[in-house]
Amino acid sequence: MPTPGGPALERGAAHRGTPGTAGPQGDGGAQAGPVPGALPPRGPRDPRWTLWIELWARTASNQPLKAAQEEIDDSWQRDLEALLTKGVDQGRFAPMDVPARASELLALLDGLSTRVVLGQRGADRARALEQARSAAALLVPRT
Repeated sequence: MPTPGGPALERGAAHRGTPGTAGPQGDGGAQAGPVPGALPPRGPRDPRWTLWIELWARTASNQPLKAAQEEIDDSWQRDLEALLTKGVDQGRFAPMDVPARASELLALLDGLSTRVVLGQRGADRARALEQARSAAALLVPRT
């Protein structure tokens, strides 16, 4: 089990996915799941994240897009919950409200990634990973 915000942020457990991509174990399944290397974005205008931001912007007025976006977010939420639950079960993380903490991490990662893809001053991939690890270490209590 990785430490909070550790290599899982780069490898598998906390990466934006799209339907039909590999799941957390790289099984190539048909459900939404992590895309290795997708989080944080590679840099400004990362095409995967640019598309994701455009999807977000269109969901308010387009029910099929909203459903697709919710399916992807729900999948990522489940992946984060599974990672946290595993850590709690193995005694590496203290007991916590797993769904709430996964939702907080999801919001954090979305925000950091959006800043990178928009090319905001001081926001780059390395800094986003550093900030995500730092925040995750505070949000996920260790035993």
